[in-house]
Amino acid sequence: GLGIKDARTAVDVTVTKYFANRTSVAIRAAYSDEDDYRSTAGAVTIRHATPDQNTTFTVGGGYSGDEVFPTVGTQPPPTRQKRTYDAIVGLSQVFSPNDTAQFNLYYAHQSGYLTDPYKAYWGIDNRPATRDQYAALVRWNHFFDSADATLRMSYRYYQDDWEVVANTVTFEWAQTLPDGWLLTPGLRYTTQSAALFYYDPIYDPILGAPYPPGYLNNPGGYYTSDQRLSAFGGITAGLKISKALPAGW
Repeated sequence: GLGIKDARTAVDVTVTKYFANRTSVAIRAAYSDEDDYRSTAGAVTIRHATPDQNTTFTVGGGYSGDEVFPTVGTQPPPTRQKRTYDAIVGLSQVFSPNDTAQFNLYYAHQSGYLTDPYKAYWGIDNRPATRDQYAALVRWNHFFDSADATLRMSYRYYQDDWEVVANTVTFEWAQTLPDGWLLTPGLRYTTQSAALFYYDPIYDPILGAPYPPGYLNNPGGYYTSDQRLSAFGGITAGLKISKALPAGW
C-alpha cells in the first residue's frame, strides 16, 4: 500500500519573570502544525516562596485550541475543533536538609472532537464530546548521608468521567559515584481501568472484527478499541547514567 507519512513543525517558548518578593511568573506559548492536526496553546504559571525558601506555592492555568483535519477518503473531511482548559495547584515543602516533598492537584476539561478520526472513518470509534480529568501527585525525596544517595518516591492518582481510573507508583535511587557520575535505577508500577465504552476488538461472529458488541442495536453509541483506554497494568524498570561536566559546561 501507499502507507502513511506525516511531517510536524512545532515551536514552544516559555518566558519567566522573577520578582524581588520571591515570586515568579512564567508565560508559555506553543504552536504545532501537522498534515492532519494543528494546535495553538498557552499557559501561565505563578510560583511564590516563603521568606525562608522552604515552602513554594504554585498555581497555573492553560488553554489549547486544536484543529483536526484527517487525511482519509477521497474527499477532505471537515475540520473538527477541540478545546482544552486545564489548571494546577501545588505545594513544595522542605522539611529538613534531607527531606523534601511536593503535592499537586490537576484538572482538565476537554470539549469538541475527541474521537480518533482514522478509526471513526471505518465506523469503529465514537467518543463523547467532553471529558473531565482529575489527578493528584505526591512526591517525597530523602537523602541518605551514609550512602550519599537519594531515594525518590512518587504516587499519582488519576480519574476521569469516562470511568478511567489509574494509579502509578514510582521509585528511583539516585546514587552518587566518583568523578561526577550519577547512577539512577528506577521502578514504576501502573494500573488502569478501562473506559466505560471500551471494547476488546475480538472477532464478532455476526459482524466480524473489529466492530464492537451491540453495534447493530446501537450504532450511534459510544465505543472505542483504543488500547490507551483499555484496562492494563505494567511494571517498568529503567536505568539512567549521567555525569556532571567540568565547571563552565
